[in-house]
Amino acid sequence: MWQFIEERVINIIINSKYHIFNEILKKIKQVRATNQAISIHHLINKREI
Repeated sequence: MWQFIEERVINIIINSKYHIFNEILKKIKQVRATNQAISIHHLINKREI
């Protein structure tokens, strides 16, 4: 019984860490996409000048 509970707890911890890791990855991707959009915007602005 206790081993079953321990396994459940370990799985929950692993899943929550994985979820947090996924959220961090999403944020990094969003930041990269934003940075790319900004740099493209700068290139367009430079051409206009």
